Amino acid sequence: MVDREKMRDTSITGNLTDAPRQREGPNGSFVTMRVVENQREYDREHQQWVDGSSVGYDVAIGKERLAKHSLNNLSKGDRVTVRGDVQVSPYVHKETGEPGLNRRMHARDVQVSMFDDRFDPTMDTVREAERSQEREVSTQSQERAPLDGPGTPPPPGPPQQVASVDFGQPTPEQQREVAQRQHRAEQSWAAVAQQHHQHHQPGLASPSM
Repeated sequence: MVDREKMRDTSITGNLTDAPRQREGPNGSFVTMRVVENQREYDREHQQWVDGSSVGYDVAIGKERLAKHSLNNLSKGDRVTVRGDVQVSPYVHKETGEPGLNRRMHARDVQVSMFDDRFDPTMDTVREAERSQEREVSTQSQERAPLDGPGTPPPPGPPQQVASVDFGQPTPEQQREVAQRQHRAEQSWAAVAQQHHQHHQPGLASPSM
């Protein structure tokens, strides 16, 4: 049995690696998104703060209102603060044998950072065009490969870095690895969603989104 560590009412701040996506689970629809938190560390030798390691979280939003607002208003690259319950579970990569940690979070609230470019009036036109393009790509992807059963959330494992250059098409080996990780994530999400539905309690604070 896999050991899981639960941290309740935790807050994280990071950037979205992709636009939020709507999924279908055994208890209804929900929204998922991948948030990468860039941690800061103090360099005693140079007496200054520097960028540390990055930690990725697979965030699930089950509240209908919060999920709808997040889906319609967030996009890739947005800086957000998410509050909710975090579940951490270890895993071992089947091919490399390297250990890692999956971090999944059930969001109670999502807030957008005021550092985000959306609050710059000159960026409105650019961001709207980017958001429309992301939705079109997402729709085309779902039409080509419809989902059967529970939705497939972002692949688990170490945080994914957003590439700034084009590395070409993935190799067949990389495609197989992604498919395997998505399959494992699908099974895990279905179990987590079922558990969250059984233990969900009303009376939580209203979301800000």
